Amino acid sequence: MIVFLVLLYGVGCESQRSTSSSTPQTYYQDTTNYFDEPELDNRPRRKPEKEWNVNEPGAEFTINLMAGRLQFPWLVHIQLEDTREEKWSVGNLITSEHVVTTCRAVATFTTVEKRARYWHEPNVTLMPVTAFRVLFCAIYIRDWHLTVLDKTRKYILHGDEDSEGEASGFRRVKDVVIHEGCTPYRLDHDLGVLILQYIIFPDKSWINWAPWAYIYAFHKNKKFDFSLSETLGKRKVCYVASFGGTYQNLQSNYARGYKVKYRAYYADWNLCADDSALICNTSYIGCWKDFIHYLDDPANRKVTEIQCFTTRAKVGSVCDHDRGAPLVCGGKIFGLVVRGALWDYCNDLYPLPFIVQLISNLPFIL
Repeated sequence: MIVFLVLLYGVGCESQRSTSSSTPQTYYQDTTNYFDEPELDNRPRRKPEKEWNVNEPGAEFTINLMAGRLQFPWLVHIQLEDTREEKWSVGNLITSEHVVTTCRAVATFTTVEKRARYWHEPNVTLMPVTAFRVLFCAIYIRDWHLTVLDKTRKYILHGDEDSEGEASGFRRVKDVVIHEGCTPYRLDHDLGVLILQYIIFPDKSWINWAPWAYIYAFHKNKKFDFSLSETLGKRKVCYVASFGGTYQNLQSNYARGYKVKYRAYYADWNLCADDSALICNTSYIGCWKDFIHYLDDPANRKVTEIQCFTTRAKVGSVCDHDRGAPLVCGGKIFGLVVRGALWDYCNDLYPLPFIVQLISNLPFIL
């Protein structure tokens, strides 16, 4: 009886093994399947202009733009005594005491002939160092205590220059340097540097230095193909990192003062050229019409390293207060935003294209 049971058990096990071996196994591919990029949300141009400030459902979801606490630890916010946010900008900590941003963020352009069609020998005037405050943080810049004085239209800062743990604070500026080629005629050479009075200590986690894509800055023959971000399996995810601000249609932005990120996509130059009147004020900001048409030639864009980008998010727009914000692809900085939607057209539901200066001019400050 015992022998019979043993033989029966053996036959059962053999039958089970035969059955399991014939079961089809799931095949796993070696390569990753990527989802297609979202289609462009081609909404009609909002006209008349007064409708750009109309609030619509969905505008309040800007909190979805917030970046992670450890993302973009080199990002700083450059504020002026002028309390209008559209006059502020974004900077990048490249050393413990140097912040790189755009020339237009730290200088003003003037001309004697105010009604002249062209800028005859324009004067490039640096803003006084006392006008700047450079704020840094892990995620939220309101950690420094800002108080606006209604009568003087200026602000004062309370407390120490560093918060507890030195993860946030502010710095004053002792000097300003701009690229020698900075001019209102052009979009290239739009670079400026703020030198801080007191260094910012990098702790390698919350605060750190900007990771520039040096190999593309110093090797002219090596170019980064931004169109690869559209190629499955080889895409380089690109973001524009900035701080949340107000929009024409959304004055109470939940992400205001927080680090935010916009998914950025390389765009055809015609997109920026067609909207140049909405992202470049040709009268005084220096986005000159003749230079816009000059960049219609791909060869000229290659020389000047000026490119057009856009975003496909359902909410959020890169505006002019984001100038100086880095274009980050694959974790490295490839350029800076030099033009975004002007304040009158800064609407978080109707994003406009924006212009980026690539980093071939970076060596002048290194």
